[in-house]
Amino acid sequence: AAADIRLSAMIIPIAQSAVTALEHTGLVE
Repeated sequence: AAADIRLSAMIIPIAQSAVTALEHTGLVE
């Protein structure tokens, strides 16, 4: 379970960065 928490802590900011990048390219409204 602790590993899952660490994994989530890494993935969430990466995912948010990806979404932000897509928004800046204009692919996501």
